Amino acid sequence: QAVPEAIVFCLDNSEFARAQDYPPSRWEAQQEAAIMIATINIQSKPESTVGVVSMGQKRFVNSLTSNLTEAFSNLCHSSFLDGKINLQYGLETAQALLKNKPKKEHLQRIIAFVCSPVETRFEKLWKLGKTLRKKKIALNLVCFGNGDDIDKLQELVEHTKFQENSHLILVSQGMLSDSLLNTPVIDGYTQPEVNALENNEDSEYAKAIKASLEQAKKHQE
Repeated sequence: QAVPEAIVFCLDNSEFARAQDYPPSRWEAQQEAAIMIATINIQSKPESTVGVVSMGQKRFVNSLTSNLTEAFSNLCHSSFLDGKINLQYGLETAQALLKNKPKKEHLQRIIAFVCSPVETRFEKLWKLGKTLRKKKIALNLVCFGNGDDIDKLQELVEHTKFQENSHLILVSQGMLSDSLLNTPVIDGYTQPEVNALENNEDSEYAKAIKASLEQAKKHQE
């Protein structure tokens, strides 16, 4: 039986998330992807829990819950997008939320979406990565619309990685949710690092997930 997870999503609600190069916009694409991942996880592991943290200038924190409507209740429209992200704040807040996971045996994971410049210094990210590794918190970084900080993000993942539990996933174009379907963001700890552009988007699995995503969005509305 699959081990339940406690997952915290860190979302990029910076000014850069207004861009529409990832349809319908970077902000909405992140929300759709996060809801899709959470839906798949809770459907396969009903005891899993989900929390959400925003990393931009306007901040919100939703604590761990198995109720997806509750988890994503504070996600707002474009008026919520402002300033730059603080990745250090996002990861530290996510780590604090994971201290309250419902059961000791829950696997811990942070999924952070980054679509804007990362100003946190290398040294601080390395230190953060080592702390996450020590606490066995997996990290999936989804980088899209930002090609300038890949080296920095890769270093963070390398310092966090414990038994192949952490990954950097690059999505250079297209539908964000579709591009993540066959990556470690969905599959958790088991798969090696994957470039999201190599996915087969037309599989039966993809169609089933799209249906579950639409269902989750209806619940959110």
